[in-house]
Amino acid sequence: MNLAMQHIPVMAQEVLEYLKLSPSSVVLDLTVGAAGHFTYVAEAIGNPEKMIGVDRDLMCITEAKKKFPSSTLIHGSWTQALTELEKRLPEVQGVLMDCGVSSMQLDHASRGFSFRFDAPLDMRMDTTQAISAQNWLSSVDEQTLANTLFHLADERRSRRIAKSIVEKRRKNQLHTTFDLVQAVEDAVGPKRGKTHPATKTFQAVRMAVNEELIEIEKTLQALIQKLSHGARIVVITFHSIEDRLVKNIFRDAKQNKQLRLLHKKAVRPQREEYLLNQRARSATIRAVEIVKI
Repeated sequence: MNLAMQHIPVMAQEVLEYLKLSPSSVVLDLTVGAAGHFTYVAEAIGNPEKMIGVDRDLMCITEAKKKFPSSTLIHGSWTQALTELEKRLPEVQGVLMDCGVSSMQLDHASRGFSFRFDAPLDMRMDTTQAISAQNWLSSVDEQTLANTLFHLADERRSRRIAKSIVEKRRKNQLHTTFDLVQAVEDAVGPKRGKTHPATKTFQAVRMAVNEELIEIEKTLQALIQKLSHGARIVVITFHSIEDRLVKNIFRDAKQNKQLRLLHKKAVRPQREEYLLNQRARSATIRAVEIVKI
């Protein structure tokens, strides 16, 4: 199966431009996913042996190994992988960090990431981890849930939705993705415009279950400390919560003279790209170069 053909990697040309690769570059792709960006970068440097790939999803790693048997491919979270790669980090010249959810995960109904399919409430990027969305929603208190919906997804109706979810749980009616959708619709009504009312709830629950913001912060801080002078980090985000965190981490590191920004403002996709690739519409790139004084 050709994973790279299943989806279009977002802003691939911009990624290559900011990574500024050479044939000798060692590149760390922290989100192998369907191997879209991984393939572009491997072709750009012309040597898959110089590629290191990481993904929390074992399915993604298993498929990537079929296409890139000579690359280093690691199953685990970003922070777990950086611990494993600690001795190799000084030789890495480029890091790509794609914070989006893999299309492979969204399109597999059984994974429970999408409200398009009725499936168990899972949402784990790494299916070997203990806590699923079902576990988390079964134990979180109403106030924490409301705060999570608000802070991780800017859900302005977070209190109403949290109350409805807890009520569903009390009645033992919260087991599948459609149950969660129904809880949201009970609180705020059915879909009326282009965006489904459960979109932000699913985003926030997924981010909480996978501790996504914690992973971003810890990973970027570690990379800034451990990468060598001149190494570059390119981060792709898909919503303002993540982008704001990345922006603030880079701003603080710049003030501490640990890096330089490769552009002043976030880079957005060209209109031609997002017309062809709907997923690119909300994408943002921030890129920096490490400075060691």
